[in-house]
Amino acid sequence: MVDPAARPASHLVQRQFTITRLDRVWVGAITYRGPAEGGNSLAVRLDACSRRVVGWALADHLRADLARASPP
Repeated sequence: MVDPAARPASHLVQRQFTITRLDRVWVGAITYRGPAEGGNSLAVRLDACSRRVVGWALADHLRADLARASPP
C-alpha cells in the first residue's frame, strides 16, 4: 500500500552515471519469482563503480523493507 503522505527519496545521482570512486553510488534492483516458482523476492545492491554486489536480501514478500534489509 502506498502512503500518499510519504516524501519521495532524494535523487542523488542526478543522471550522472560515470562513477569513478568506489562506495560513492549504490544502485539496486528487486526481482520476484511468482508462486509457481516458489514466490521468492530478491533485492540486490550494487556499487555503481565496480558493479560488484555489496548487499542482498531474500524474502517471501515484495515489500519495500526488503530493499532496505539488504546489507550493509
